Amino acid sequence: MPHIMKSRFLIFALAAIVFVACNTETVISPSANFSTSHYRTYTVPNVLGQDSLVRDTITFGDTVRVGDTVRVPIQCNGYYDYLRSITASTDTSKMRVSLMWDEEYNSYLADDADPAHGRLTFVADKVYACNTTIIYVPKASGTHRIDLLLLSAAKEGYSEGAWHFFVPVK
Repeated sequence: MPHIMKSRFLIFALAAIVFVACNTETVISPSANFSTSHYRTYTVPNVLGQDSLVRDTITFGDTVRVGDTVRVPIQCNGYYDYLRSITASTDTSKMRVSLMWDEEYNSYLADDADPAHGRLTFVADKVYACNTTIIYVPKASGTHRIDLLLLSAAKEGYSEGAWHFFVPVK
């Protein structure tokens, strides 16, 4: 190939690469990473007839008792897009669920946020990622489902991430 042809081919190849690189848009659905360690707190009567507070570590699928308090740390990430909300939900007649939130960061929460009832709604264009903890307390025995829904500012079809897990309760 003559020298002129090599130069033109090289220029054309570089122009094509630049065009492709400038016209791509990265879109990623939001994600949640659950800790494999869940922290359970419960009371046990001791030999003096008084209740002792017990704390231990459990994992997904371990059976808990009615009245136990379990904390599940999670990391939520919107990647290139802001998070809009994080919602943890369950059948409230069988289990109480909430999301831990440090009041120091209340300026990032929208007015309709309700951490005590499992809903963090964020002020627009403020939060790309969030560490929080799902806290649940079973009210009845059985197997109960907890759902987690993340919404981000990503374009339609990529703006939602949903997960669930089951809690065996005796």
